[in-house]
Amino acid sequence: MKMLYLMVLTVVLIFSGCAGKEVAPCEPITITKKCETKKPKCEALTPEKGDKVQWTKFRLENYPKLESCLYDFKAALEKCL
Repeated sequence: MKMLYLMVLTVVLIFSGCAGKEVAPCEPITITKKCETKKPKCEALTPEKGDKVQWTKFRLENYPKLESCLYDFKAALEKCL
């Protein structure tokens, strides 16, 4: 009975892919130099405290600054890529 169990288990493992698998040959990888860039300085673009009306007013007034800051961050990121 044990022999039959071992044979069935072996067949199941072979057909399920748990048996020996081909290993892809190792290829060398290169490690690039760490990117050197500075974080753009942005002013605080969120209100300290307040209700929703004050928060919305603050965000609408500072929208151009926010867009400029996001553009600077994207430019710094693309510099490293």
